[in-house]
Amino acid sequence: MACALSPADATTDSVTEQAFVAFLDGIADMPQAQAVQAVDSVMQAAQARPGNFYNMAYWADAHLYEPASDRADERLYEPFARAVIASALTGLGEKAAAEWKLGAIALNAPGERPCDFFFRLADGTVARLGDIAGAEPVLLFFYDPDCHHCRLVMREIKDSIGGLKVLAVCVDSTQERWLETSGGLPQGWISAYDLTDVQAEDLYIIRALPAMYLLDGEGKVKLKTYNPKQLLNECATDC
Repeated sequence: MACALSPADATTDSVTEQAFVAFLDGIADMPQAQAVQAVDSVMQAAQARPGNFYNMAYWADAHLYEPASDRADERLYEPFARAVIASALTGLGEKAAAEWKLGAIALNAPGERPCDFFFRLADGTVARLGDIAGAEPVLLFFYDPDCHHCRLVMREIKDSIGGLKVLAVCVDSTQERWLETSGGLPQGWISAYDLTDVQAEDLYIIRALPAMYLLDGEGKVKLKTYNPKQLLNECATDC
């Protein structure tokens, strides 16, 4: 698909959010290097029109970084964040925010082994992620038992992921509440409670719930997402 926004467009008044979204859709399936080049070219050209530069940085944040967006894609967001850091148009606060986001993206990124942590199972056993990751693909599913959206996502994916092993880890709640509600998980899912406090220890940056990490048979992150559609698309081809 051709990009709907060219570097020349970025220097005119024709840059609209609709055109920008079409640009994102056009680069979504490109190889990473090609997508980065397209973003770099457009953002570099937009330096001549600060309004365009700021708008595109804002739209990138809304469409690619925000967990609730259907287009959320940290891989595509990276070059926009780097453009904000490199630009003479942005201040120290904006650069620091972009740097923090890049750090969050790099943590437990696809291709890396996820941070290990301890959890308690419903029978009282204490285990760690490293005990189960690597033997077979696993979906690491962080949730809160009182999160309505988490329950909706569970129902959406449970019948479409086949026999994929799911480790559902309760965060942002008490062990008592976890035990009260663990029986409500889909059949076959492993119910666990986070003992390490992965968020306080900065092992996982969870910006929304549920947060999903698909681990491959070698125990490496294959996909990290907040979007069940992205998970189902991945499982439709190779889960």
